[in-house]
Amino acid sequence: MIIRKIVLAVFATAMIVACGDKKGEKNSSESEFTRVGEPENMEVEVVENYFPKKEITPNVIQFYTIDNEKEFNQKFGVAKTMNNKVTPIDFSKNRVGVIILPETNKKATIEIEDTERIGSGAVIEYEITEGEEQSFSTTPALIFKLPGDNRLKTIEFKAGKEVNVIGVPEK
Repeated sequence: MIIRKIVLAVFATAMIVACGDKKGEKNSSESEFTRVGEPENMEVEVVENYFPKKEITPNVIQFYTIDNEKEFNQKFGVAKTMNNKVTPIDFSKNRVGVIILPETNKKATIEIEDTERIGSGAVIEYEITEGEEQSFSTTPALIFKLPGDNRLKTIEFKAGKEVNVIGVPEK
């Protein structure tokens, strides 16, 4: 009889925990940073003619910032030809933001549609366009310059209803 009561109590506790209130949990499409302050325009400049090195090919879309040349050079190579111009990056004034997709054999482009700064946060709205199949695979990435100051603490990346928030480490 005692074992039956213990089993019943354990079962009841498990049911309460499993069906408990989940108000504190966030959906992956919900923003995690608080918007404090008035929105202001934030200029970003797309960095041209760099490619992700094979070592950083992700399995899922990734977002991050880089604030020093050494780390940037470990992850990206220069795609210099005779006819193009590589965008210079001054890490004393800027950091870079990166949106990188998994390797694919389809043509894919990532474009920033809108940016704004709200207090210590930023919102970057972007769109991914997938095109035709190619005879080779690539790792699509968008690299862009961000303000290098330490006021920026979080970045919210938005594509439609999908939202990802990352923290920005201090320089």
